[in-house]
Amino acid sequence: MSIFSGMTGILNQVFGAPVLLCPQSGGEKTIQAVFRREPIEVDQDQGRSVLIAAPTMKVPEPEAHAIKRDDQIEVEGLRYRVLNRMPNASPAADRFVMFELEEVC
Repeated sequence: MSIFSGMTGILNQVFGAPVLLCPQSGGEKTIQAVFRREPIEVDQDQGRSVLIAAPTMKVPEPEAHAIKRDDQIEVEGLRYRVLNRMPNASPAADRFVMFELEEVC
């Protein structure tokens, strides 16, 4: 048992918000997640860099285990597709799992 056990759930309640998860297999459900649009630097063809807002979502395990590539989420009236599950080296059973997203047009 770690001093930090259970902290992910507390952080998710404080900084998270309801997100509609739309799995490819069906059965939409609302989950609590931390959704962000993080600024990242991307190189252009001309050698210059630009900042773009990359959408990400953090979900605590074990709920994150059910989220698969190409599932969709809906938040703030917009739809996003799950691109990747980002690795997390934390040994905590309730660790946050980050997902890289892209907006669905």
